[in-house]
Amino acid sequence: MLISPDGKNLLSTTEAHELSGLSRDHIGLMIRQGQIEAMKVGNYWFIFEESLKRYLASPRKPGPKPKSAVNQAQ
Repeated sequence: MLISPDGKNLLSTTEAHELSGLSRDHIGLMIRQGQIEAMKVGNYWFIFEESLKRYLASPRKPGPKPKSAVNQAQ
């Protein structure tokens, strides 16, 4: 964990993945969509810990329902 110049905790994408259980690809998508705040240092993204915690605490729509199994007893 790093500390930003303004004193906020920063997480690497790996640390954010371990904390949240979300894939690193999904975390990158959320950064690009502006759903979580992050800053780029060189070639690496660092996520503001409070932003990730707010995202995880916020209600979200459930994902799509799984497709029902096709009746194979025909």
